[in-house]
Order: sequence, then structure tokens, then C-alpha cells
Amino acid sequence: MPFPQSQEGVRRFAERTATERPEGDNFRFRDHEPSSATSTTHGCDPRHGTFGYGISIAAAHRRKGYAAEAIAIVLRYYFEELRYQKVSVQIYSFNEPSITCTSVSASSRKGGSAG
Repeated sequence: MPFPQSQEGVRRFAERTATERPEGDNFRFRDHEPSSATSTTHGCDPRHGTFGYGISIAAAHRRKGYAAEAIAIVLRYYFEELRYQKVSVQIYSFNEPSITCTSVSASSRKGGSAG
């Protein structure tokens, strides 16, 4: 759940992050449609094979399968291509749709570990 932001704050953030180089395996992925979806990976530790991720879907685009698709892409890439072994996800306890989506995604993974 993103915290309220001014349009100017969003614009400055977008300008700043658009030119940043990724740090290691930490990435920010944006959907082609402005403000509809963002996926981030963070805390990537290739030595220990662990990482975390976050997904943000704009309200108008929720419940259309985009989050599940984004999770599948991130997990597939980090587990199968980069050889990570464990993922950790933090979700607000009141965010039932995200809990359900993440549980389904994690249970469908083979050889992965939901943190």
C-alpha cells in the first residue's frame, strides 16, 4: 500500500529513479503503462542466495492477474537464471488479496522457499 504522495513528489521520484543504475541484483521493473505496476527486488545477496521483492499495482489495474504474473516473472528469473534459493516477502496483515496471491505463487514454485 503506497503512502499518499503529491504529483510533484511522484514526478521527482520518477525522474530520479529513471536514471539510476541498479545495485547488484536489486532492480526496479516498471510496466509499460505509466503508474500501473512496479516490481522491485531488494536485499539481494547472491552469496547466500536470498532476496526480497515488492509488487505495486495501481488500483485501476488490480484483480486482473498482473500481480501474479509479475511475481511469476520475478521468481522465475531469480531462481532459474540467477540461481537464488530463498525469497522473503513482507505484506501488511490487512492486505488479504496480496496474501492470497503470494501464497498461491509460492505454493506453485518447485524448489523455491517462501519466506
